[in-house]
Amino acid sequence: MKKGSENIRITKNTIADSFITLMSKYDYYKITVNMIVDHACISRGTFYNYFENKEELLDWILVRDIEDFVLPCVEKGFNRQALLMLFSCLKTKKSFYERAVNIRSDFYISPMLVKGCLYLSSDMSSTFYNKCQTDTPTIIYGAGLAAVINFWIKDGMRIPESKMAEDIYTITLSPLLKSDTDFSEAVSGD
Repeated sequence: MKKGSENIRITKNTIADSFITLMSKYDYYKITVNMIVDHACISRGTFYNYFENKEELLDWILVRDIEDFVLPCVEKGFNRQALLMLFSCLKTKKSFYERAVNIRSDFYISPMLVKGCLYLSSDMSSTFYNKCQTDTPTIIYGAGLAAVINFWIKDGMRIPESKMAEDIYTITLSPLLKSDTDFSEAVSGD
């Protein structure tokens, strides 16, 4: 990693970690950008160099966790382990993710989870859906994974991470759509 990008990552992590700490003490809607920058000991300008607002920061935290803990397994083709790492990472930060998925009660599934799972599924889809020429399986897999994780978190993460990972992995071995032809036939009703 280059020095400049390493500094960027350190700064973004500092901002994110400050936000996570504040989320453990305050309601999301009471946390301001000023509180985040004061806790992180940075300027408002620095915050806005990296994030448009705290919603974007919230989304980035899950992406960061996916990049740091899950994608290394995906890149090596270890998708079963990648799913276990995903569930383990979420469980390790249980308090934060429980609060995060309940922020926008007007959505059934947390927008943060949808964005993060779509990001992850785009990387994993080449393994599961390498014959398909559309993004449809990636979207289905990502949205489905987000829905499952959302329910799991709201249910108190009672099912063990290993069971969740194994069940999701098993489901992905039998994709809904194996090719564009299957998708075209399903849409046209042939």
